[in-house]
Amino acid sequence: MRLQIVVFSLFLGLLIFLITSRYCAGDISTNELVQLMDKKDWTTSRFVAELAVERGAEAIPPLIDMLQHGDEIARDNAMMAIRKLKDPRAIPVLIELLAYKDFKRGGGWLTAVSASETLEEFGEEAVEPLLKVLKEKSGNIRRMVVTTLGEIDDEKALQALQEIFLNRNDPHWEDAALYLAGREDDIGYSVFKLAEKDEKLREIVSKMLTGHRDDKRFLSFYFEKVKSENEELSRDGMLGIARNAGKEELPRIFAEGLDKTWVLPFVEINAVIEGIEPEFTKADILWRFVISPSYEEVQSDGRMITYNFYAPPEETNHIRYAIEKLANLGDVALPLIKGVISTETEVGRRAMAVLARMPPSEASTNLMLETLNSVHEVDMHGAVIELIESLGKRKEKRAVPRLIGLLRASDSNLYGPVVEALNDIGDKASLELLLERLLELWREERGYSIMIAKVLNHWKIADASFIPMLIEAALSRTHGDGPYGALYDYKLAAFLTFVRIGTPSTEALKQLAEPKDGVKITYGDRVTHELAKTALEILK
Repeated sequence: MRLQIVVFSLFLGLLIFLITSRYCAGDISTNELVQLMDKKDWTTSRFVAELAVERGAEAIPPLIDMLQHGDEIARDNAMMAIRKLKDPRAIPVLIELLAYKDFKRGGGWLTAVSASETLEEFGEEAVEPLLKVLKEKSGNIRRMVVTTLGEIDDEKALQALQEIFLNRNDPHWEDAALYLAGREDDIGYSVFKLAEKDEKLREIVSKMLTGHRDDKRFLSFYFEKVKSENEELSRDGMLGIARNAGKEELPRIFAEGLDKTWVLPFVEINAVIEGIEPEFTKADILWRFVISPSYEEVQSDGRMITYNFYAPPEETNHIRYAIEKLANLGDVALPLIKGVISTETEVGRRAMAVLARMPPSEASTNLMLETLNSVHEVDMHGAVIELIESLGKRKEKRAVPRLIGLLRASDSNLYGPVVEALNDIGDKASLELLLERLLELWREERGYSIMIAKVLNHWKIADASFIPMLIEAALSRTHGDGPYGALYDYKLAAFLTFVRIGTPSTEALKQLAEPKDGVKITYGDRVTHELAKTALEILK
């Protein structure tokens, strides 16, 4: 028994050395690999694209060819690979794809949108080629160039949009006007000011959902939108009033009758904190909204429903709104929440929600660690999960011991967030402990193969001893058989690892490629078969 433990420990230690940044499966050429993206379902095409990314710069020429000649799915996944590789050789072809015939299926519009989003990823590097097209081309391709420039934060791109806006006869004047109005700065505000006296411009900017702007200068515009007969604009206008109204606007709001809508609690929050200085006083006021009481109501069927105080149950919760505003104040809110954050109460959970949303700082991270270490496993809930996710995004290595401990002591509902956080932190020292615990769980009750597959894929670990777990993950129907989310999440992770393992995976892939007799075939099963067949082609 002792010998088995020693061997097992040595095996886990060796896994660390199997982590590689790039792995080329089999003898298949990069060109042959990329060609397998075409005429496949979305998940299988994405599977091949992910492997193409691991080939690095040599994958760019065949990926460019796929942009030109592949089907819509292949082009979309080729663009995903190019976004990861960020190779400027693809820019000219991406610009060509901005042209489309119409908005109908097969008209090329979806491809044009995807190409625009990919060019945005290149940023400043794509601006000069786009400006050249802006001067030389017309029609839909020029419209998409305007759209793309509007999403790139670059001075030359902004200048080009302003020049179009100043030329009322330009066929894409409206597009430029929309993008300039969407800027949350003086330029955007100036467009709205011009719209007050320009009926055509006002018609254009009125189509925008502007309610998320924090700028009191827009308040009069929001009041006008509230009066609109269009329900969507009216609700957006009320959101704008909620975000920006101060004490002086309250009489006007009551006079307009807006007190009868869900907007009132949000207006009150802003009105109370309007102009309050210093910030710790503002934080204290917001904290009172965060901990505001709730009430219970017995329904006709006997169910007990808890509502937050004066916030209609069917609308956005004003407490969450106050939590967001308080969190945005950062460290100034820490003294308010520190004393209650570890309590087993609703107030304590709300305090954790504030902490999890704060901008990163040493003080807030330290309180996160302190809180996570003090919470008992039996008290784990959604706010704790938010803390775990936030520590993962902050790549806080000091959280690793506690996270590993939670894998041994907590409810299984926490395992997923903990594994994701450990992956995000990227601490190689924790990898051995993480895999050791997941393997223990798998041997005890199965069902953890999905997490194992995701860890192996994240770290690009290729070892044949994991094949039984990968088979289980590939066949799993956990989370349903939806076309993208769950399938992409774990089936792709399993098959990418199969290919990295190489020849030892062949027999398992042959079994997965064939449907089982007497078993009803679902969409997920068909994807599994297609992934297995494609993996076998790659491994030859």
